Amino acid sequence: MAKVKCNVARMTTTDLYVFGLHLVGSMTDNPVYAELQHLLPPLEEASEDLRIAAVDAANNGGRRDHIHQRSCVAKVCELINDLVPRVQTASGGDEANIASAGFEVRKGRGPSQTPETPHSVHTLLTPLTGVMLLRWKGHRHAHYYHVEMQRNNGEWEVVATSTRCGVTITGVDSGKHYTLRIISFGTGGRSAMSKIMLLRAA
Repeated sequence: MAKVKCNVARMTTTDLYVFGLHLVGSMTDNPVYAELQHLLPPLEEASEDLRIAAVDAANNGGRRDHIHQRSCVAKVCELINDLVPRVQTASGGDEANIASAGFEVRKGRGPSQTPETPHSVHTLLTPLTGVMLLRWKGHRHAHYYHVEMQRNNGEWEVVATSTRCGVTITGVDSGKHYTLRIISFGTGGRSAMSKIMLLRAA
């Protein structure tokens, strides 16, 4: 299985914003990454902000300009690093699919493990109304998680995505019960759905 190769920490500022815009151009309307299209506008905006910040730092050289540039660098790195495991999963480990996203490819040394199903899901108390804090036990082979909620019409909708073992869901009614389930994603594919849970918003 091929894997996404990416090391933004070693890129120069110019290489970084050029790479960010390259990824946006490669993935926009790419059918392999149809579910990732919403992640591209923030990356495009952050890359363009970095380009402008780099010009300002080069022309003015003031302390504030360089601080702003470093902040922009950190943002672009964060967005690209967040994109890597999602591209890996969506590509199915196919070398051509990874390349079509604009990333370099490195060959995997062996088969990837399918992440285990999330378990031990629970809610945490919060003083905030209209907010549900959800936590669960994850798996080291999981790169990110989808939290799905069942609507009144019976359909399931992804209401949150997280690279951590927890999410904050807003817009819920305090004291109301919600039907939820969670799925793990990793380089080895996706886990089975967690058991369906009826959880009460605090």
